[in-house]
Amino acid sequence: MLDVVLTYSTDEGSQEVLIESGRVSFGRGDVGNRIDDDGLSRLHATVYREGDNVWIVDENSTNGTFVNGAQVQGAGTPLSDGYIIRIGNHTNMRVSITQKAVAAASVAKPTVSDAAESTSAASATSSSSLPILPTYRSTTVSSAAALRRAFSSMVSTW
Repeated sequence: MLDVVLTYSTDEGSQEVLIESGRVSFGRGDVGNRIDDDGLSRLHATVYREGDNVWIVDENSTNGTFVNGAQVQGAGTPLSDGYIIRIGNHTNMRVSITQKAVAAASVAKPTVSDAAESTSAASATSSSSLPILPTYRSTTVSSAAALRRAFSSMVSTW
């Protein structure tokens, strides 16, 4: 999944608009994102997003909509990372499209004692469709070789 953000400057500082899905409209009237620029029409342009596809459509504005200096035509213009959208007299928006960061799941590595506890729990549940496993006592493993031996002895008894 992608993060799509449009960034533009205002008198109050930098503004960011996250484009998550559907459409977001820009203009100086009653729209989703009102921008104070006297060169904008009331409904000036709309950015659409469908999955990873993002494009902008000029809404028959008086002064037009431009992407990287080229005027947006009727069907719209696809947007890519780094593109610059110009609307109105002085509004320039930078398009930022990045891969959404996936939070790494914290996965605990099982230990021999965890295996012993889980096999005990499994053997205690007789209504399970899983086979009943033998119970092993918990031991501390001091080396990789000892871990392999402990695991091998557990597997050989199943």
